[in-house]
Amino acid sequence: MSILNYRAYLIFVPLFLLSITSTQAEERLLTPKEEGITLKEPNDPCIDSWLFYIKFGGGTMPEGAPSVSLGIGGRYRFGHHGLDVSLNGQAFYAIIAFDGSLITKAQYLYYPYPNSRSAMYFGAGGGYGCGLREWFVHAGGGLGISHFLTADCMIGWEFRRDKRIKPFLQLELSQPAVYFKGKNYRPWSPAVVFSAGLGW
Repeated sequence: MSILNYRAYLIFVPLFLLSITSTQAEERLLTPKEEGITLKEPNDPCIDSWLFYIKFGGGTMPEGAPSVSLGIGGRYRFGHHGLDVSLNGQAFYAIIAFDGSLITKAQYLYYPYPNSRSAMYFGAGGGYGCGLREWFVHAGGGLGISHFLTADCMIGWEFRRDKRIKPFLQLELSQPAVYFKGKNYRPWSPAVVFSAGLGW
């Protein structure tokens, strides 16, 4: 190898390596801020927050009669997990009788995708309830009251979780499990309720 060629290598090889290094520096990955992506903080409303709500719906009573329902409650969400506490009323009115129940529930929630703006959740827990049925006079009269524990589960979907008002849809199943006392009124089939709610 001639001295001229040797000198050429000494000049062009460092320049080539310098050009590669410069190109890699220019092609580096942009930071989330440069790409316009907002990273979620630990206190992001989609991840870690309180939610108070009211819900309306319909379904069936424990003995199978169609019903309307109303509930209020609150839930705390932390990452994939959550806790929901609610007070739920359900009623059915017919020509021969009035049927109603009031149940306080506490359920554990699981969010598969907690940082999503719209997220599905699953819940399971239990509650304490009081049921009442009154047969009208023309149907023979009478009053049945029961107190019971329930086994509960639900599946739901929260929408607009980053907004002030957060709608949700929910399907609940409530199975009377243990009766403490009652008079002529102890249905064992589950109550099913589909509800729509607004949280804030």
